[in-house]
Amino acid sequence: MFLTKKKNIRGFTLIEISVSLAIVMTVLLSIITIFPYSLRINNRSANLSHAAFLAQIGIEQALSLGYDALGIGTIEAKDRLSLDQTSYLYHFQRQTDVDYLDEDLNVDINDNGLKKITVTVFWNDNFSFQETNYKLETIISQK
Repeated sequence: MFLTKKKNIRGFTLIEISVSLAIVMTVLLSIITIFPYSLRINNRSANLSHAAFLAQIGIEQALSLGYDALGIGTIEAKDRLSLDQTSYLYHFQRQTDVDYLDEDLNVDINDNGLKKITVTVFWNDNFSFQETNYKLETIISQK
């Protein structure tokens, strides 16, 4: 009439389950906090790519005018690239400036046969709510 004890009972204790749940929750929370950060980086890189493309278009438009037809000063005032609010261009503004350069590539008031074209693209960052810009510069010479 002796009761025998089972010595090989397999299972998890409440403490082991609690510890494992705490570890799993910590890992999941760290992954969840990384997700918004990756969205922010993705959005910034997309805006930067669009801005670089739009700045290159501005440079090409200015270069297509040729040296003599290219005026000095602001030749494209800062303005929206599209009035259509559904277009991605609506969020971008572009400004194009042209300056004379001297032989040391410093801005000058005299025509020495060199002009610097500066295209700046502006947009508002959706996360920091600050205006961000991308600037592209090139030089054109008189032939």
